[in-house]
Amino acid sequence: MFQEIFNGYRDGYGKFTGYKTDGTSKECTWVKEDLDISQHLSGQEILGGSPWDNSKGGCRYIGIDIDSKIPPKEFCQSMFKLDPFIFPFMSHSGRWHIYKFFDEIKPIDESIKIVSELATKLKAKFPEWTVDKICPSPGTSKPNDKFPNGSPGNWLFFPYQIILDKSSNKKLLVANCYSPKGNPLSLEQFYFKYQWRNHPLISASVGMEQNDGRHKALFNLAMYLEVHKPQVTLKEIDSHFSEPINPIEPRELTRVTENAKQELIDNPKKLENNYWNYLTEISGVEFPKDYSKPITFGAFTGDTEGREKFFNDIIFMKIDDMYYDRSTGREYTGSSLNKTYGHLFTNPSREHSKSENKQEVEEGIYRPQDYNKENPIIIHNGLKYINQYIPYKNGYQPIEPTTQQHKDELEWWLSILRLHYPNEEHLNYILDWYSTIYQRPGLKIRHTPIKLSEAKQIGKNMEFDIATGALGDNADVISPTQALEKQKKFLYDKQIVLIDEIKIKGDYSEKQNVMNIIKPIITNDIQDCRPLFKEWKKIITVTSIQMNTNHKDAINTDETEERFSIFKINHNRKSMGGSEFFKPIDCAMKSREYFNKEPSIFGVVAHYLLNRQITEKFEARGTCLKTPWLAEMSEATAHPLETQIKQLVSERKEPFHHDVISISDIAQYFREHFSEKVRMNILAQVFQNLKFEALGECKHKQSGRHPTLYIIRNHELYGPKNKSEIASKCWLPLSIWDHTHKGDPSKYSFSQNPKDNWGMNDYDILAVEAWYRDEVTAFERERGTNYIDDRPLFEIRREKEKVE
Repeated sequence: MFQEIFNGYRDGYGKFTGYKTDGTSKECTWVKEDLDISQHLSGQEILGGSPWDNSKGGCRYIGIDIDSKIPPKEFCQSMFKLDPFIFPFMSHSGRWHIYKFFDEIKPIDESIKIVSELATKLKAKFPEWTVDKICPSPGTSKPNDKFPNGSPGNWLFFPYQIILDKSSNKKLLVANCYSPKGNPLSLEQFYFKYQWRNHPLISASVGMEQNDGRHKALFNLAMYLEVHKPQVTLKEIDSHFSEPINPIEPRELTRVTENAKQELIDNPKKLENNYWNYLTEISGVEFPKDYSKPITFGAFTGDTEGREKFFNDIIFMKIDDMYYDRSTGREYTGSSLNKTYGHLFTNPSREHSKSENKQEVEEGIYRPQDYNKENPIIIHNGLKYINQYIPYKNGYQPIEPTTQQHKDELEWWLSILRLHYPNEEHLNYILDWYSTIYQRPGLKIRHTPIKLSEAKQIGKNMEFDIATGALGDNADVISPTQALEKQKKFLYDKQIVLIDEIKIKGDYSEKQNVMNIIKPIITNDIQDCRPLFKEWKKIITVTSIQMNTNHKDAINTDETEERFSIFKINHNRKSMGGSEFFKPIDCAMKSREYFNKEPSIFGVVAHYLLNRQITEKFEARGTCLKTPWLAEMSEATAHPLETQIKQLVSERKEPFHHDVISISDIAQYFREHFSEKVRMNILAQVFQNLKFEALGECKHKQSGRHPTLYIIRNHELYGPKNKSEIASKCWLPLSIWDHTHKGDPSKYSFSQNPKDNWGMNDYDILAVEAWYRDEVTAFERERGTNYIDDRPLFEIRREKEKVE
């Protein structure tokens, strides 16, 4: 249980190595190994950790190191009055650590904000105390040279340490948690206090000593259990005092319980009217007696304002069996709801279900175009839904760049874009793309910019992060693996998503299968998704997609593609300006870390994009901007068959020696000559990529059959002819070609009919060959296309002299 409570950084831990020469300052080191908490609890080592859980991106607790020696009762009562949910621990040097535990993982930025505000409050209220380290610290989760995957930031030694007392040569348990009255708690008592931390009347009673008024406390607690019915017994509470009041006579607890029930029958408001008196008696801390002011902690049932807010904020989503909280814009299970709002009701989810004031909807949907700040519930087809879109959710409000600093910040971002997209048309496309996200937040853009660069660390992600920073939770960066998951969670509640470091592995078919998943994500408004542990469902999404890659063969595409706008960034970090260029931008993005203030660059860029005029040429629901790099990526990702056929066509080798071909002939040829079974759909796609003109089914007059034909070159020559004429006079089946040209022509007689002569006789064959020998050769000579002049050089020179 200890490791579960203090779960944090998964890739290492801190270790105590001894004392410095002054005898009090501790030496320590960071160990990049998996944590074995048993070494700490058994006294073999003194270990510590960071609260940042890098596997989940957030914290289950925060901690502060107070480097001052303060008497236990004074310190613990001060903390309980400041916040009853603070857990004080005395360090083994006689100073203090305080912790505050969350009911669920809180994002790292939110955790840093909470612990920073608490530290500020401590410094203001207790200026004589030395408030030292905070955990997590502002640098937590940020990559650095030592921690490329994210720094653990500040860390604290874990409590409940076993040390050797040199004077007695005995092992002592130190760094205990303390009760509000300054009593040290055993590890088992700490576990109980932690379990019931959301019920201050119970948690404050843990470790009560004999002279602390325990009998009166048991009576008051019995009333509390009767009214609120937490899943704990009076016997369990009694067993976690310093010692049980009467372990030999369990009927004593039964008597106290019955007396408490009778008291509530006689005076139903007894607990409510005296709650703070009881809390003062148990904790020793004097609380305000002004009950007219709502108190936001504890189990005080008179918080009518809090209850009204609860029913205004909490909306039950029937299909997902989840609760939406307007105050946070997030979804929660019934269990999380009960823990969060347990101070208002004994069972908040049950109170919600039976209340006339409850709000219920079918499910949550994401509709930026229907956003209403006052009322998030929208009606569609007669049913209620919760609109989960909140503009700039956990992001930054737009800032008009009126100061020089703000103007510089905007110019820095625009400088990145100008280097990435030196072509004005390309630059406008990207700016139009970002501007549309801000100006028309409910519009899905149906084409995707793919930023390609051979070099890394040139600001592709920085460009995106700054452009979308103000959007907060409405924007995200995901991996290709996440993009392919059945849940497709990113399509539910995002305006824009960057698929970073995309590189599809496998052969052509595997890549094509992946692209068949990604392409509809880019263009389709309606998506099939399968939430975890639930059935498939259709959702409407507004998510627009961008991609980054360092590989020109990252995805399968071709020159006919209308979804991908490819931009090749021909820069490396040095040509971008190096650290001198990027450092001030990075500092602006991390102002909270460097300058202890909120960054403004995100709001400045948001204001620019929100007010910039989108060019008329840009069509969000149209097709992509074709760039020269589409051909480059198409060639790099082509099917191996395409490269092979392209070479054969260029060299006029069989089976591409004639202009008109049959797709079934080609498939048969590859089977017979290359032992390669080629699927017709792949072959058709290759023909399309190579710009072969598809004639489709054509009537062959001699046989009456309908071959599927393509023209592979000299397209203009065949323009005046109809399909039947081309099939009958310009096409020679490969079965006939093999018999007439690969045997001994002198021995060939058409009476020795080939296996399949397509109803053609000698004259038909000669006519087709004459077409290529005379008409096609003359056409190519005139146009100078694909014509190879094999005449002697003196004849070619003589003809040129006549022309001159």
